[in-house]
Amino acid sequence: MTNTGDDVPDDAVTRFEHLYAESLSALFGFCIRRCESREDAADLVAEVYLVAWRRIARMPHGQEARLWLFAVAHRLLANQERALRRQRNLGARLAQHCADSHAPDPAEFLDRREAARVLHDALATLSPQDSALITLTAWEGLSVADAGRVIGLTAGAARVRLHRARGRLRRALTAAQAPVEPVARDAADAAVFWPALSHATVSRPEED
Repeated sequence: MTNTGDDVPDDAVTRFEHLYAESLSALFGFCIRRCESREDAADLVAEVYLVAWRRIARMPHGQEARLWLFAVAHRLLANQERALRRQRNLGARLAQHCADSHAPDPAEFLDRREAARVLHDALATLSPQDSALITLTAWEGLSVADAGRVIGLTAGAARVRLHRARGRLRRALTAAQAPVEPVARDAADAAVFWPALSHATVSRPEED
């Protein structure tokens, strides 16, 4: 059972206080040797004690308690490092995408401007997560799973949310009575959405 701080038995509070007093120095030393700064180490220590408080009823005693705290800190650090690696990998992919992309011809900018406005206005009607899922998959070319990681969703949740977001975007464009076919033909950043809207009822423009 998770402790919330309300109606906590006195013996649990006392035990946590003793645990904190006896282990703080050793735990902080463990963390600071593995973190880039004292601030990061202090944050990690706080996370470890939060886990300990929630599981105080199942905490081991004596030397085992200190080892248990070290194990929690180790797992939290491993999770942080995995998250940082994912962020770096995604950042590298985005940087490569930008490097490989070709800037549009400046002469076409004005022609595309209205199309981009229509599209961006429609995106603005979506929630931040829905808009992010669509743009990450359509503009940055991320997989649904990777896009979900960026915004903190599981792959399954991201797939469901993206499916619904596509429908909401289609309805927003329809409600705006957007000139969908000219928009898709004339604007590069609108045309790139056709794969993302593959399940929408709006027809893809015919080739001239």
